Amino acid sequence: MASVQKITLSASRDIPFNKLVLSQSNVRRVKAGVSIEELADDIARRTLLQSLSVRPVLDAEGQETGMFEVPAGGRRFRALELLVKQKRMVVITGANLSPDNPTWRDGFIRIQERGRIVFTAAIDGRVYARHGTTIDTRLTVIDRIPADDPTRFPVSLGTAADTAVLLDWVTQFVPPRAAAAARVAPVSPTLRHRTVAVRTSTPVAPVAVPVDAIELAYEACDWKPAENGRITEALYEGYVLQSIRIPGSAAHPTRLVQSAAMASVAPPKPSYRPHLPANLVSGGLLSDAQLESVIYAGEAHSGYLAGSWTVDETFDVVSAAPDDAETAVRFRRG
Repeated sequence: MASVQKITLSASRDIPFNKLVLSQSNVRRVKAGVSIEELADDIARRTLLQSLSVRPVLDAEGQETGMFEVPAGGRRFRALELLVKQKRMVVITGANLSPDNPTWRDGFIRIQERGRIVFTAAIDGRVYARHGTTIDTRLTVIDRIPADDPTRFPVSLGTAADTAVLLDWVTQFVPPRAAAAARVAPVSPTLRHRTVAVRTSTPVAPVAVPVDAIELAYEACDWKPAENGRITEALYEGYVLQSIRIPGSAAHPTRLVQSAAMASVAPPKPSYRPHLPANLVSGGLLSDAQLESVIYAGEAHSGYLAGSWTVDETFDVVSAAPDDAETAVRFRRG
C-alpha cells in the first residue's frame, strides 16, 4: 500500500507583506462576490478575520529564499495589497494636539506635505473616569496622500460627550480611503539605513546648547509601600516619584495615575544625569514627573539593544546580522 505524504502545518506568525507573492496555482479562477475594494474596506473595519495560508518559496537547491507564496486567498491578498497602497493612520493624543492649536499648527502643516488629515475630534475625558483618569483625548485620522493645500484642515467637530457620539461622527465624516499618491518623497541612497529625507516649509536653524545648562541634581532613594497601604480595586493608582527625589522641583499640576501593577513595584534607580537649562527646575517649567521622564529616557537611550541588524530598503524588515557586516546597524534602547 502506497504511503500518503503528510502535510505539516506551522504555527501562525507575522510575515511582512513585501515577502508575499501570489501563487500561480491559486485555486480561485472566478471573480465572484464583493469587489476587492469592498473586501479591503471590510478588512480595514474588522481586521483580517481569516489569515492567509502561505508556503515558503524554495530555490533550485531546495533552500528557503525568504519569500512566501499564497496558494489560496488571492482575493484577500489583493485586498491587503490595496490597503498597503492606501495607508491610513489613526492617532490618539491629548485633546490639545490639534491643527486649531497655534502651538501645533506648523507641525500639522508639515505633516500635510506628506499626508492628509481627514478627520479630527476630541472626546470628553470623563468617559474614562471608571478607569482612574479624566484626560480629554483626540482621535485624528491621516491618509497617506499629500494635501492639495497643507494649510487647510478639516473642521474639528468639537468634543464628543461619549463614545456613541464619537462613533457616529466617525461613521458620518471619515471619508473612504483614497488611492495612494504617486508623489512620495524619495529615500536618499546615502541615507537608506538610518534616515529619510524630509521636506520642510521653512529652513530649520540649528539648535544652540543653552549656556546656562547645568547637570540636573537628584537623589536616588529606596522605596517601599506604606505599612498600611493597599491597592484599591481600581485599574489605576495615584502616581508619585518612587526611586528618585529632585530637590526644588514642582509637583505636577494635574493628577497622574499608573496601573495597579506598576504601583506595587519601584522602578530601577537611574544613574544618567541630564544637562538642562537651570530655569526648568527653578522656574517650575517642568514638573517632578516630567523631569523623571527625561532622566529615564536618557538612561535608556544611553545604552544599545543587543546584537547588530540590517534594514531593507523599505525600512519594514529588520534582520539579525554579524557585528562586522558592512551595512550592520545597532539600535539604541528606549
